[in-house]
Amino acid sequence: MAGREFDIFLWGATGATGRRAAHHLARRCADCGLALAIGGRNETKLQALRQDLPDMGRPIAVVTGDSHDTAFMEDMSARTHVVASTAGPFALYGSGLVAACARNGTHYCDLSAEPQW
Repeated sequence: MAGREFDIFLWGATGATGRRAAHHLARRCADCGLALAIGGRNETKLQALRQDLPDMGRPIAVVTGDSHDTAFMEDMSARTHVVASTAGPFALYGSGLVAACARNGTHYCDLSAEPQW
């Protein structure tokens, strides 16, 4: 996992929970010197969110893509040490990301409360 571009990648950053997580992570990553990236489907919303986040002293990367694009999920998970996902419902949008993280040795966490998944 050495040499990855990001320490933490927040997927689903523009939803209600994602925005709160992005603000928290931006503050904490600034304190710790960690590289943060935010991602989701909508470039315009992601750029607006980035402008609203606390200054980290370094740029916050913005990555856009689709949860159903396997190649994108592979690339995204290979670029970071940790993926934190708020993009649910996870049974619909999460399985491909979890599989990509497993293949790339990337840590994964989410806030799923979906017992069927």
